[in-house]
Amino acid sequence: MVSKDVSDKTNLKQVTLQNMSEVMEMVLDDEATLYILAASTARAIDDYKRFANIDISNNVGIQVTLFNLGYEVEKALELQRINFIRRQAQQKPLPPKENYMGWFITEKEAEIRQLLAE
Repeated sequence: MVSKDVSDKTNLKQVTLQNMSEVMEMVLDDEATLYILAASTARAIDDYKRFANIDISNNVGIQVTLFNLGYEVEKALELQRINFIRRQAQQKPLPPKENYMGWFITEKEAEIRQLLAE
């Protein structure tokens, strides 16, 4: 899904599922994988802002969870629906939830940032 986003901003070719060998080649390329990760994260941040009206740009745990699980739009729309109902009932809106991978990254974020800085 993010192949177009990546190809629009880099010199990498856009790939489609119809050509699985090109998809696999892109996934196995370290540089392309970083672009895919960045584009996927940017898309998730935009989707949550647009659909759930929640800024997740500084929440690495949620970003990792969404990258791990996918379906960012569906998850943002479901959270929007739940929070609409909660606001109607004068309840506090719920934040997005991390899965184990997101929780782990959040717990280890300082250590990871220190290792990356070295």
